Amino acid sequence: MIFRTSLFSVLFWSTLFSVSAAPPPPPPEIQKAITSFFTLLKTDKLDEAYDVVLANTKIKGKEEEVKGLKKQTREAITTYGPISGFEIIEQKRIGMSLLQIVCLSWSENFPLRWRFTYYRPGDKWRLIDIFVDDKVGELFDTRTSRVMPMDTPAASSSEPNPPGF
Repeated sequence: MIFRTSLFSVLFWSTLFSVSAAPPPPPPEIQKAITSFFTLLKTDKLDEAYDVVLANTKIKGKEEEVKGLKKQTREAITTYGPISGFEIIEQKRIGMSLLQIVCLSWSENFPLRWRFTYYRPGDKWRLIDIFVDDKVGELFDTRTSRVMPMDTPAASSSEPNPPGF
């Protein structure tokens, strides 16, 4: 009985105070591209950074989309300060063919969230989407939908379960 209680206590407290480990490294070719991308951004080589990360992608051929990404990145650097580093904070897999890498880049004033989505139709990963924003607070929000205030028409209707609940 004492052994069970002690074992339970150890497991309980170690679970309660455990620190989540960093995600495992992504595939080497993805790790290399992302690391090169942020290394070049750190040295204010924005065009070269995008050339590296978009190499061999369909995105690179979409000139307006690439111009938009570069403009958004320049504006973020101007607003929040030069990028001083980055870390991979999350990896999500959908089956064996889709992988999303979420990174934080650090700046003097505020971090940025970057999402790189890769697709592997055969034996090589291809970047199919890149997204950047400053909504890092969403990283802590685990709710999938917001709770509706009680004074909204849908909440006060006579339906037993309003839509969305």
